[in-house]
Amino acid sequence: MGIIYAAVNGVVTESTYPYQAVQGDCLMDSGPFKISSYKTITACCSLNEEIMSNPVAVTVMASNWGDYESGIFNECDKEWINHAVLLTGKTSDVYIVKNSWGTEWGELGYIRLTLGDCCGVCGWGLSPIA
Repeated sequence: MGIIYAAVNGVVTESTYPYQAVQGDCLMDSGPFKISSYKTITACCSLNEEIMSNPVAVTVMASNWGDYESGIFNECDKEWINHAVLLTGKTSDVYIVKNSWGTEWGELGYIRLTLGDCCGVCGWGLSPIA
């Protein structure tokens, strides 16, 4: 649904419309940046290549993320995918993931996951095509 919205209405930069981590009404109806389509990412090797140029929306197993405060996380629930997040970057050791639970959670709203399929991060993702 979010991909279709972005293709039709466009999106804005975070500096124009900062993330607030609260529920409420959207204050902007459209933005200048539109995508023409998207591609599906379903393997870690593809994810590793894609994250070098684009953030990737991914699904994860996040049942036990609630108490995360900092550090490299690798103790994932292995039962089911139950959350969507934005994979924003990668280092030689970790994936850097932006969560939607606010800046008080984790490392200012982010979690660092061990590289590989930690928490199912490589199972399914979407990346925009400009």
